[in-house]
Amino acid sequence: MPPVMKALVEDGVRIDGFIAPGHVSAITGTSIYNNLAEVCKLGVVIAGFEPVDLMQAILMLVRQVESGFPKVGDSISACGS
Repeated sequence: MPPVMKALVEDGVRIDGFIAPGHVSAITGTSIYNNLAEVCKLGVVIAGFEPVDLMQAILMLVRQVESGFPKVGDSISACGS
């Protein structure tokens, strides 16, 4: 997934951040997205498919864009805090 995500950015698609699928990240881990946050300066939030997970992920991405500090985050654990 990260190579495709990076290709979109390199092709000039205007993207402020990504919502990454939780089921993939449960297997691969979150570190596969670190390059997007560090090099491409894009936030990545890992989320489930429930509405509350997606809304939390969108909120987290908005906060990252507003603060100017992109990172890899997890909306699932953020809902509990």
